[in-house]
Amino acid sequence: MLLLLTISVLLGMCSNQVSNPESSSASPDGDMNVKEISLAEPSPLDPNTPPPPPPPKANTRVEQKLIRTADMSIEVDDYNDTRKELNTIFRKFSAQLSQEREQSLDYRIENQLVIRVKPVLLDSLIEAIGLIASDIDHKNITSEDVTRQYVDLESRLASKRAVIAQYQELLKSAKKISDILDINEKLNAVIEEIESVEAQLRTLRDQVQLSTLTLTIYENFDNIAARHEGFGSRLGNAFSGGWQGLLSLFVGLIYIWPLLLSASILLFFLLRANRKRIKVKVDETGR
Repeated sequence: MLLLLTISVLLGMCSNQVSNPESSSASPDGDMNVKEISLAEPSPLDPNTPPPPPPPKANTRVEQKLIRTADMSIEVDDYNDTRKELNTIFRKFSAQLSQEREQSLDYRIENQLVIRVKPVLLDSLIEAIGLIASDIDHKNITSEDVTRQYVDLESRLASKRAVIAQYQELLKSAKKISDILDINEKLNAVIEEIESVEAQLRTLRDQVQLSTLTLTIYENFDNIAARHEGFGSRLGNAFSGGWQGLLSLFVGLIYIWPLLLSASILLFFLLRANRKRIKVKVDETGR
């Protein structure tokens, strides 16, 4: 009986060692495991460390950004009347005339206008202008998708503003003059980058909010009144007309050369006969 009890106790001790092998490990291994775990844990944040940039926003639907531009060239019957009608059309569609360049050429008078209008009204504006034209030379409309560029600029701007906040926090905790000067230098560099990005973003917003139409109107020279001619042009026309008149006179004389020759011969004999009569009278008076 005692023998059986001893054997059962020994078997129980062996079964415990087999089922829990980790418990028999030496304490150095256990200490090493504890140290490795403690190294993997994050260390507390330094209160002087500036806050990290804000996490990127979740993907949201971005409104599409389009730049719409157009160019158009039309011929008109009366330049002055058309120019007045254009002013009425611009007021109707709340369009802005940002640039105008008028010039008078030898063969026509023309004007190039740059018009800004809301994108939704661009097509209607072009249609209204086409109704007052006697002929449309060309009409082009383009759309450029700048959504990616717009989002990229806004993202860069937000990132650089976060960097500004970090430098400002560092500046508050800086103690040394050298550190303050270094932070200020970097801060000014980032501020300049922000100003550049903001300028690009303003330009892009302006191009998206207002479309641009480049319109050329012209009237052919044969429909322009003489008052549009300059002094130099009129003087040149006078010289040209005088020369043409001289050539015409010379050609006309050639046409009537037989008559001129007969008249010259007749005049010659008349003068000769007249001289003889005068000579005879003189001789009779002397006697």
